[in-house]
Amino acid sequence: MLLYLLAAAVDQSAAVEPPPALRPSQPPHNYLKPPPATCGRGDADEVVVCGATDARYRLQPMDGKKYAEAPIRAQKKFGPDTLDIGGKQTTVGGFPSNRYMLSFTIPF
Repeated sequence: MLLYLLAAAVDQSAAVEPPPALRPSQPPHNYLKPPPATCGRGDADEVVVCGATDARYRLQPMDGKKYAEAPIRAQKKFGPDTLDIGGKQTTVGGFPSNRYMLSFTIPF
C-alpha cells in the first residue's frame, strides 16, 4: 500500500491526467464567468435590461373568461330534488327592481 502511494506521488502525471479515451475534446465550460454584455449602458437614473426578444418569455394577455369569478348561487340538494335561491334585477316603470326567487325543483 505504501509503495503504491509512493509511486503515485512520484509519477503525478499519471495520477492527474485521465486516459486519452476519457479526455474531453474541448476545455470545460466556466459557468461562473458571466457572458459578455451585449447592450449599451444607460444613464445613472436609468435601468437597462438586456435580454433576447424571444416571444416565449413575454407575458401573454390573461384570459378574462378563465379567471372570471363564478356567480354566487345558493343551492341545496334534497335527494333528487333541489332548493335554489337566486337574484334578478329588472326595471319596473323605469325604476330598478331587485328580486329574489326561491324555487324548489322536482324532477319528473
